[in-house]
Amino acid sequence: MKREETFMKQQQREWEIFGHVLTTSELGILILMLVALLSGVAGIWIAWINNILLALALAGIGILMWRTTIQHKVIRIVLLVLETFIWTSALAGGIAVLQGTVFGFVLPLAWLVGTPFSDYTIPGLALVIVVGGSALLAAATVFIEREWAVLVSVLAGLLMAGFEVVEIVSIDSKVGNDLPTFLGLQLVYLVLGLAISGLAGFVWMRDYRPQHFHPRHASHA
Repeated sequence: MKREETFMKQQQREWEIFGHVLTTSELGILILMLVALLSGVAGIWIAWINNILLALALAGIGILMWRTTIQHKVIRIVLLVLETFIWTSALAGGIAVLQGTVFGFVLPLAWLVGTPFSDYTIPGLALVIVVGGSALLAAATVFIEREWAVLVSVLAGLLMAGFEVVEIVSIDSKVGNDLPTFLGLQLVYLVLGLAISGLAGFVWMRDYRPQHFHPRHASHA
């Protein structure tokens, strides 16, 4: 398997970008990542056609991934898709919350009674910057084979899940007849956040955890 991957890498043209040597596939992935990120942001304000461009970019990344030697290819592709969905949803949702309406439904200030917030400015900013920003960073670095990049994905998933838990505890008792709709959406994003953390945690356990604990065990031998 390693011989095949080495041969496949040698068959590709190499490009030097900012002092880093990249194969054609790796360069293509970087370009498509940029297209995906820009399309995801533009799709929040512009027509739905940007979502098609985003989907095509993600599909292209998945195809090119098979021509690289990166580890855990399938998991990283899944993380990219989930994180892209999370950050685009969080950005769009956060902007809607800042405007005081979600899916055309006006958010009552009465829902914030008993919370530290007098309006939806801070919750909206938290959704855009904390949840959306962390998921965007995780998606942008998902193919970097470094421990910190994997931990960014773990953190992004936990922030998504944590935001939903806080939201459930804070407002679900006040939404009345709309509870099934709100709770259903909250549970979906809670599960997605936990899935991201779980998948990234698996990669960390397989690739980086031994580096932290093996020397300690060896010292006792």
